[in-house]
Formats: sequence, structure tokens, C-alpha cells
Amino acid sequence: MLSVTPKDTIEISWSTPLTDGCLPLLGYTIERDGQIVEASLDPSLHTYTDSIGASDIGIVHTYRVRAFNNARLNSDQPNTGFSIWSEPLTIKVGLKPKAPTNLHQTRIISETEIEIEWNSGGNYLNDLAEEILVNPPTFAYRVYLDDGEGNEPDLVYDTGASALTTVVVVKDLLVGHTY
Repeated sequence: MLSVTPKDTIEISWSTPLTDGCLPLLGYTIERDGQIVEASLDPSLHTYTDSIGASDIGIVHTYRVRAFNNARLNSDQPNTGFSIWSEPLTIKVGLKPKAPTNLHQTRIISETEIEIEWNSGGNYLNDLAEEILVNPPTFAYRVYLDDGEGNEPDLVYDTGASALTTVVVVKDLLVGHTY
């Protein structure tokens, strides 16, 4: 099973404002692309996690945060009391790297070890500049072993922890099992 697992959340964090507007803070309001997405009534909360999906890839999102207190809650004016928005934080949601292809066994080393190989998603050193802009480089591959019996796949090799390669030896296979 080959899959690319992109990060599916954006986490933003902020510091407590230098001043509270002479009244205790009641919480924060978070805005994404001009729409309020969260209003927290907990002034100790300083992070917000936003879910992103495949449809967000390549999209630019703009976030702003504001602290509020009773002065803001009792006012009909949007920026009176204590409710000044932060500077905008603009994030472009990244693209998934190209998935590897042609996963195959290259040789049997022993009863419990095989060598596997795959083609990278693209040769980023030789691709056209346009291709590099559209598809980000691959920094690591993770090889998982799936026993086909519904168990969680086991991580058997992480090229991010060693060398970026497209050839891996899978060890400790059980004789008589299909993977």
C-alpha cells in the first residue's frame, strides 16, 4: 500500500496582549478569510487548530486573532473598547509530493528478508522549473509492512531517519505469511 500523508491541520498560536484595556480579558476571536471561525471564552487559550482538506491545496488562507473583554461586549462599535485585530497571518496550503510508483521486489536475500524498490515521484533535480513549482520535493519515504489481516501496518523503514533512497531491505518477515 503506497500513500502520501500530508499534514491536515494548520495550528496558529499567539501571545497574550501587552495590555488588557483596563479590564480582564474574557477570551479570543479567531477569523479565517474574513469569517469568524472560533470565539473562545477562555483567556488562557493561545492556540487554534484549523482543519484543511484536499480542496484547500494551493489556497491562501488569512487568519486574524483579537482579544476581547467587557468593554468590547458592551459596545456596538466594532473597534471600541478592547477588540483590536492582530496583523493578518497569511498561509498558502502546500501541495502533496508526487507519490512513488512501481513498487516491486528486486531480490530475495533470505527466507525472512527481501529487497524492494520503487520509482520516486519525480526527479526534482532534473524536472523543469514549472514542475518544481507545482510539485514540492520529496524529503523522505516511509515503508510500512501490512500483513493484510486488518492489523495496523508496521513502519519498517524511514528514509527521513537515514538516507533518501528508493531501495530498502525489509527484514524479519515470517515464513508462510503474505505481505
